[in-house]
Parts: sequence; structure tokens; C-alpha cells
Amino acid sequence: MPAAEPASPVRVSVCLAAHDGAEYVGEQVRSILDQLGPTDELVVVDDASTDDTVSIVQSLGDARVTVHRSDANVGSVRTFERALGLARGAYLLLADQEAKSGDGAKASDIGPSRRARNASRRWPYSSGSTKPSSSR
Repeated sequence: MPAAEPASPVRVSVCLAAHDGAEYVGEQVRSILDQLGPTDELVVVDDASTDDTVSIVQSLGDARVTVHRSDANVGSVRTFERALGLARGAYLLLADQEAKSGDGAKASDIGPSRRARNASRRWPYSSGSTKPSSSR
């Protein structure tokens, strides 16, 4: 019997913090997934939602998505910290549940090249702002 091939390393991890975001989270997750490659991941940490946020994300049925649920509401900072701790990618991006992501940037644009650095600054969730960073 041949040995199983090792899984490809995760290149990009998008960390999404969610809380009672059923109204928006489905569109946001689909938008993010449209931009990710087949070996990238979306780590969703739900901050004790009382609505259908978790079931909406799970219903999308994409293997690149992992959902982790908190038993108690701990706030967005601790929720993002948990997501970052669970992420496996070489490049980490933050996303919230409400902002539709992307302006044409793709996960494949992320990397050490200058082109990629510039592309990653365009991602609305790469710095928590839709305004590009002026730092290089």
C-alpha cells in the first residue's frame, strides 16, 4: 500500500471573528472563499452567538473552513487572538463578519514579492481598514 501524500502546507489563513452575524456572515465567508486557493484556510471563531451564525458558516460545506465556538462571549480582541492561535498559514489576515472582502486581490497575490506586498495592502481585512497602509 503506498504511503499517503503529505497535506500541502497552508499558505494563507484568514481569521474571522463572528458574533451574532447571521445577517452578513454567509456573504462574507463566500467572498473570502472566492479569493482563497485550494490549500488556504478560513478560521472562523464564533464568540458565543445566539443566532444562526455558526449553522450558516457550516452549511457552506467548504473543507477550507474550520469553525470554533466559544462558550462565553469574550469580545472581538480575544476572539481574534484565538483565531490567530488556531491559524496554520504562513500569511495571516483578519476579517470581520460584516465587510464584504476583496477588490480583486487574491490569496495568490500574497507573498514576498513587491507586487504581493502591494496587493496584500489592498485587502480590506489585511489591516483592519479599507485604507491602504503607507508603510512598506
